[in-house]
Amino acid sequence: MQYQKEEVRARILESALDEFEKYGFAQANMRRIAKGARVSTGNLYRYFKSKDEVFDEIVQSGYMNVSALMLESYRLSENSRCNNVELIARRIIGSIMSVYSGYGRQLLIIADKSKGSKHENFLEILSDMVFKRIKEQMSYEMKDADDILLRLISSGFVEGLFMILRSIKQPERVEELVSRMLVYYFDDIENRLSKI
Repeated sequence: MQYQKEEVRARILESALDEFEKYGFAQANMRRIAKGARVSTGNLYRYFKSKDEVFDEIVQSGYMNVSALMLESYRLSENSRCNNVELIARRIIGSIMSVYSGYGRQLLIIADKSKGSKHENFLEILSDMVFKRIKEQMSYEMKDADDILLRLISSGFVEGLFMILRSIKQPERVEELVSRMLVYYFDDIENRLSKI
């Protein structure tokens, strides 16, 4: 009997993933999720109390993994006394790409389709995490690093990454474009910013 409950739960989550991917959180509908999972709407509510709860279940793994890997990237840089902003950016990208390889659909849903949910500010939070990490590093290199400029760089970096992830499906091409983007944003950034 437990096996059957797990199977029904898995069908609900798969249907919800499709629903949120297609309609986004705000326009998603529990009846369509139930229909896609081949369960009654009443039965769906035995597994999940609300659309918010289903959405959290769908995106939580990707969200938590990005946060954990960003923290791990920070610890690695701190422990190795890394003082290269480009290397730090590569570690951040590595962390996000690691999550994307396992939770790509969920990551794009939380980035693009979470309006109206408690996760709707995911990209801003991620940009802020990148900003803080780069700002911390830049404060070692440049005492006068301008916060506005660093926020612009961090935001553009995160938006650029997600633009690539939304648009390109071939892993080799994603890797190539992300590498080129890293060079664009972070190659010799300390010298470029100090000349301004």
